[in-house]
Amino acid sequence: MFKKLLPLGLSLALLLGTACPSSAMPLEKVSCSEAVRGFFFLPLYVAHGLKLFEKQGLEVEIVSTQGGPLAMQALVAGQVQFCATGHGQVANMYDKGQPTKIVNQMQDKCTFYLVGRPEIKSIQELKGQTIGCTKVGAETDAVGRFLAASVGLDPQKDINMQSVGGMDTMASALDNNRVQAVMAWQPLTAKLLAEGKGVLLARLNTMADSQKHFGAPSYSFSVLQVTDEYIKKNPATVQKFVTALLEAEKWILAHTDQDVATVVQPYFAGLPLELITTSVQQDRQASSTDGLVSRDGHDMAVKVFKEAGIIKNPVPFEAIVDNSFGQKAQAAR
Repeated sequence: MFKKLLPLGLSLALLLGTACPSSAMPLEKVSCSEAVRGFFFLPLYVAHGLKLFEKQGLEVEIVSTQGGPLAMQALVAGQVQFCATGHGQVANMYDKGQPTKIVNQMQDKCTFYLVGRPEIKSIQELKGQTIGCTKVGAETDAVGRFLAASVGLDPQKDINMQSVGGMDTMASALDNNRVQAVMAWQPLTAKLLAEGKGVLLARLNTMADSQKHFGAPSYSFSVLQVTDEYIKKNPATVQKFVTALLEAEKWILAHTDQDVATVVQPYFAGLPLELITTSVQQDRQASSTDGLVSRDGHDMAVKVFKEAGIIKNPVPFEAIVDNSFGQKAQAAR
C-alpha cells in the first residue's frame, strides 16, 4: 500500500549551510505517513533533505499513500508515529470518534487548484460531470464539493466526485477523460497547464483567492497529526519533530524559490528543476510563518467539510489542535 522512501544522499551542506549533528548518539527512528506527494508538505521534505530531523536526533522515514484517509489509517494503526495530512481530515476523524492532535501547520491557505479539461471553461460547466479527487472523503473531495456549492451547484447531486489517487493517476484520469476536472496541487498543476492538458478553473492559495472562494483570508490546510496516546508517551520525540519542521518553515521563508526547489527536487523524481521552482513560487504565499494554527484557520477548514456534507457536528479548536510544541520551539529560537 505504501511506498517507502529510502534516505536521500543530498549533499547540500556547503551550498545551504546545513550543519550535521555532532552527537554520536544513535538516531531515534520514526515514520511519517503523507496523504500524497505534494508541495503542501514542503517543510517535511526540506527538513528531511537538509537533515534537520537528524540535527534533532531523529531518523525519519516518509511513507507516501494515496489519500489522507489511508495516511491516517496508518497513524491510528500504529504503523507510523506522525501523519502529514489536511486539517479538515483531522476534524473529520474527530467527528467520527477518533480524536488526534495537530501539532504543526505547514500551510495556512489551501493549495489545491481546480483544473478542468481544455473544453471546460468554468466551474458551472461541471454540472453533471465528474471531478477527480485523491480519495472520496479526503480534503480534495471536501474542497471540490465546496467549490461546486459556491457557484450554486448541489455538491451531492450536480457533480460526481471520483477517487483517482496521486499525481500520476490523477493526470491520467484527466487526460483520458475519465474525469472532466481534478482537484490538483503543485507540481501537478504546473505540469498539466504547461502541457496544455488542463485549464485553471480556480486557485485558492493566496489571501485574495482564499477570500474570494472561502470568504476568509486563511484556511488551516496542511498539518502534522499525532495521536493523543503518542503525545502522552513520547512528548520529547514530538517536540524534536516539530522543532525540525519549524526550522524548515523558517528556512523556506528565508531562501529563494530555486534554493527550495534544489532541496526538494529528489522527492519529485523525473520533474525538471524549472517546473519545481515554478511550483514553489506559486505556493509560497501559503507557507506558514510560525507553524501555529489560528482559530480562524481552524474554523474555515471545519466549515468546508461541514458544507461539503462530510462533517456533521461541531469540532472545537482545543479538541484537535495543540500549539504548545510549536510555541516551545519558537521560544527556543
